[in-house]
Amino acid sequence: MTGRARSGTERPCRWAAWACVALLAALSLTPGEYMVRTGGPPRLEHFVAYLGTGAGALAAIGYRRLVALPVIGTLLCAYAGLLEIGQIWVPGRHSQFLDFVASSAGVIAGIALARFWREH
Repeated sequence: MTGRARSGTERPCRWAAWACVALLAALSLTPGEYMVRTGGPPRLEHFVAYLGTGAGALAAIGYRRLVALPVIGTLLCAYAGLLEIGQIWVPGRHSQFLDFVASSAGVIAGIALARFWREH
């Protein structure tokens, strides 16, 4: 893809990234009795939620000319931490450091994929 063709993806990626950020908050702060689990390992669910929603990848693509990738990664990892802490006050939810680590790993993997996509 040329730089011109890719630039057309920035605005939709920004919108999608913000939608993912909102979705992550909704999923993270839903009371335990309303949660739907996949049946997979909880840490894998966290990793896939952050990678799968594409918040890191979409933000990296959408804001590539405005914000450095390490800044995007740091902000999204901090967001994952805030959501994990927020679960302390949500009935039926438990805040765990390893969940934060898994979520942050998903962010980093998403940004790595975006960087790979950008370079190729």
